[in-house]
Amino acid sequence: GIAHSHSLNLPMLVSTPSPALCPNAELPMFDLYSHQVAGHGKIRRYSQGVLLKPAVPNEVSLYESLFSIPQLTPFLPNFYGILDLGHSGCRSVNSKESPTPNQYILVEDLTTGTEFPCILDLKMGTRHYGKECSKEKRDRAIQKSQNSTSSKLGFRVCGMQVFQPHSSRVVRRDKSFGHSLNVRTIDDAFRLFLFNGTQVRLDLIPQLISTLDQLSTAIRSLPGYRFFSSSLLIVYDASSHHSKPELRLIDFAKTYVLHNDTSVDEGLLLGLHHTKRCLENVMKNPYGDGAILSEIL
Repeated sequence: GIAHSHSLNLPMLVSTPSPALCPNAELPMFDLYSHQVAGHGKIRRYSQGVLLKPAVPNEVSLYESLFSIPQLTPFLPNFYGILDLGHSGCRSVNSKESPTPNQYILVEDLTTGTEFPCILDLKMGTRHYGKECSKEKRDRAIQKSQNSTSSKLGFRVCGMQVFQPHSSRVVRRDKSFGHSLNVRTIDDAFRLFLFNGTQVRLDLIPQLISTLDQLSTAIRSLPGYRFFSSSLLIVYDASSHHSKPELRLIDFAKTYVLHNDTSVDEGLLLGLHHTKRCLENVMKNPYGDGAILSEIL
């Protein structure tokens, strides 16, 4: 389940963070997060269950406003505030301040408690540029969408990590793998993600489909919200047949609200629909033609 910030005893939740927890406030003291499968900025581990993610102006205020929407909070990673690791030491930050290069968002680590975390990062929607970006960036984003599954399916694979405990292997794929997929081969990405070395974990699919349905219902209830370039993160533990998979919407740097707009984010809904369809296809035909799994066996 989702932990609550008050149970974590985090220093940014008090006015004067403990110097013991922020010695010299130097970033290298926080290890790079070993389970990052996609994204630009380097994520670091802050403490057990909490990650440091470089702060982006829009994302900071968005996290706070999104957490005020009850139907959406089950699908967000916990957000614990902002930390400034500048020269003046470690301090909590008011979200109204503009972030500096030394400021980091503190968010929940969804791999906490897993022995062999398998992670799939899907970039959602058909549009991946924000309101205020250059024509060059916009054109590049449109090109990437058209040259991948994003334009037709509303999502593309950005990265994955899959543990196969019996053989002690770790399978990793990056965004180039995602760009190599098309509408005919996209199901194979989910076969690969759910394959533990001996079988495709079909037991995880009903829970994932149920959660996708619930998230779609929540998004349909949010007129005016545009979650451009957000990601869907799916995590499960390859060592356990009892733990349920976790699914969260992340990355809100390009999310914004169109006031007085009654339409919903159709691009995101398209991606959630096709993600569900892919999982249903794997349920019906777990191994496909076997090609994707034979590559790693």
